[in-house]
Amino acid sequence: MGVITYNGKSSSDFGIIVEHYPSYDIPEKDYDVVHVPGRNGDILIDKGSYQNVNRTYDLAVGSYEDDTYISLVRNLISWLCSSKGYTRLSDSYEPDCYRMAVYKDANTIENILNKAGRASITFDCKPQRFLLTGDVPVTFTAAGTISNPTLFDSKPIITITGSGYGTLIIGDASNPNNVCKVTLLDYSIADSVGIVRVRIDGEQFMAEVGDDPEDSYEFICTGNRCSGTVTSTSENPITIDDMGTEENTAKFIEKVGTNALETYNFIFTPELKGAAIYDSSSLNNIDTSEAELPSENEVEELWYCTRISSVITGYSGLQTGDVLFTNIDRFSDSARQYLENETSLGAITCTFKYNSTDEAWLFYPGGIAVNLSDFGLELAEGLTLDNNDSFDVTVTSYWKTDNMSEGEVNYPKGIKCNGLANFNDSILVFFYPEYWTLSGFKVQPSDYGINITGQAIEGDSISVKVNAIWELEETEVNIGDYGIVEYGTPEVNDTIEVLTSGSVTIDSEQKDCYSGEKNKNYDVEFQNGFPEIPSGEVAISFTGGIEEVEVVPKWWTI
Repeated sequence: MGVITYNGKSSSDFGIIVEHYPSYDIPEKDYDVVHVPGRNGDILIDKGSYQNVNRTYDLAVGSYEDDTYISLVRNLISWLCSSKGYTRLSDSYEPDCYRMAVYKDANTIENILNKAGRASITFDCKPQRFLLTGDVPVTFTAAGTISNPTLFDSKPIITITGSGYGTLIIGDASNPNNVCKVTLLDYSIADSVGIVRVRIDGEQFMAEVGDDPEDSYEFICTGNRCSGTVTSTSENPITIDDMGTEENTAKFIEKVGTNALETYNFIFTPELKGAAIYDSSSLNNIDTSEAELPSENEVEELWYCTRISSVITGYSGLQTGDVLFTNIDRFSDSARQYLENETSLGAITCTFKYNSTDEAWLFYPGGIAVNLSDFGLELAEGLTLDNNDSFDVTVTSYWKTDNMSEGEVNYPKGIKCNGLANFNDSILVFFYPEYWTLSGFKVQPSDYGINITGQAIEGDSISVKVNAIWELEETEVNIGDYGIVEYGTPEVNDTIEVLTSGSVTIDSEQKDCYSGEKNKNYDVEFQNGFPEIPSGEVAISFTGGIEEVEVVPKWWTI
């Protein structure tokens, strides 16, 4: 008969007996399988991980001590269902190891005469069996070795203690992939509502404080100061007033608020006005050089063609009534094929001139021989034509915008394009005055305490940053010189205390670095990911300010 221990309690605490040896499930290994046609055998890509496995036990429950059968069953259910996520599971069949498991299935406990019961319970387990010897810490105060008794790379928990910074090497020291750099400084933030955390480069900090460091250093914020840089390529390049004055700094911080330690980029956008073909099958090559556009206030209007009108005018050698329209739409369709020069969107005049030598009509502009019938035109019966007899057809397009009242017609004057407008052709007319943007929003730099002289052009920019003013022993210092970066907005009297001694714990399984409740992931630099201990004897060494390394190796097997 066996015993299982789960979530800190043993089955024997409830009078429960394990009736049989459990089965032994082998976890499935994770592979990506790729088959290449024409090549024998699949290509296997090892993902370096395994699927969960089940661990099933057959339990017998009976009356135990003063507990009734019903109370024992209730206690059993509470025991199995009390864990939150994975918890430790071990049994008497493999006393040298344990698993991380969770009981999460529905189940039924057989009731035998209300005196006893049976149940088969299955735990969902991580694939590893962790050796108890892998939970025993191994402490190094000097270089040494550690021996992994399994065939699997372990993911240890390593606690490093010392001062300043140092490097930890697991394995061959000549292989840079075995090296991780560790900042061992600790810090605390006092009297602050703005600083969230800091990051410290231990090597840079220790280089700045020298060879005989104090136990702690206290940096106190005494205020804030703006700095601004300009990028300008114009002939009269822009400049800005000193952003570091108390007035300009206060104005800037008032506008940007609590994110003052970010860098803010102001981008200049020049004045832009013109038009663009929005939707058309007949217009192209917009010319706005003579366009009548607004000179102030931002405008963006969509004009569209409401109708086309054609009128015969300008007779020479002919009289009214000598030329007649048979199909106005056909005229517009044919004229579009010949109007290739720049033309106004308002009225377009086409000329037809008779050439008696060739007995042909010529279309102008262009002087191209055409058939009047192709344009929906015909001559009055019995008409005698002389050389250079001509007539004009004036084509007028009518345009409007949605904000015009019904029946009101106009057109965007001075805008030219190639082609003859068609019904429902549309053109976007716009005017955008010059402006500055900050994060995509239009702003006035003067509102931020930025006073500009010179003439900005497209591509000019102003970059502004607010830096906290820090003092160390009543002397103003740049904390960046100490490798310190603050995340947040320091305020007056905010204090960063840096301790030159501390510790960092590296949890390779959870991929996390910490010291107590402090996040230290930014204080450890890995060359090749979180450290692992391969099978066999492995060297452990360290340099710099590291004084002690404690390794909980977490040996495991399948």
